[in-house]
Amino acid sequence: MNTRFRRRGTRIALLFFLLVFTAKEAAAFVLPSDPTVGAGSEWVYDSNLGETHVRMIERDEVSPGVERYRWDMRVAGMRYVEDLELTDTRLGVMWRRLSGFGVVRQEFSFEDPELVMELPLEVGQTWSWSGPATMGHRSGTAQAVGEVVAVETITVPAGTFETLHIVLVRDDSFGTRQVIDLWFDPLVGPIKAHGDLRWNGLIGFFQDLVGLNRFEVELVEYEIVRPLPVASATDY
Repeated sequence: MNTRFRRRGTRIALLFFLLVFTAKEAAAFVLPSDPTVGAGSEWVYDSNLGETHVRMIERDEVSPGVERYRWDMRVAGMRYVEDLELTDTRLGVMWRRLSGFGVVRQEFSFEDPELVMELPLEVGQTWSWSGPATMGHRSGTAQAVGEVVAVETITVPAGTFETLHIVLVRDDSFGTRQVIDLWFDPLVGPIKAHGDLRWNGLIGFFQDLVGLNRFEVELVEYEIVRPLPVASATDY
């Protein structure tokens, strides 16, 4: 595990808050939406918060044209788990949970899945979403917009990839705002991402004090596990 960001005393306490409240949204898209990616697939990223591990835990077709999957991310003692719904036209978040160090646990849910990407992806495409959101026992609202701005070839430790450069902006009534640049290969997943993450109140104070308002990742290695074929009646 990369130890560049381990510090003692007050520095640890401040960084703990930053990890809790920045990794949550920045990682909401660290998973491919391609149907050839199955449960057991794994990705390793280098980030400014240390080595980051992502894996797809499960993926199932719940009805014709509708799939749901669960993935998690682990970085610097934190774990982020998310349930998503994938259809022919959109990828959305149904539920997410952030936990860490045995003392932090936050859960978010959406009646209408929060839109992450509108499919199919092509340069010039834009999308927007707004709807009710729940954080624990608190009710509020959230908004999200996105745009595919270009096709770009980039090189990271894992190799050279042709990617879609996507800009995502999200905020909610709980006081958060994220502006994220994502370089995305539909056959592999996120290759690189830079996120400007702003929180208000005490969290914003800690961010300003420590100077960490960004979450940056680059793909180091990955293993794609192909999903098992769906059995048909003729197979029995």
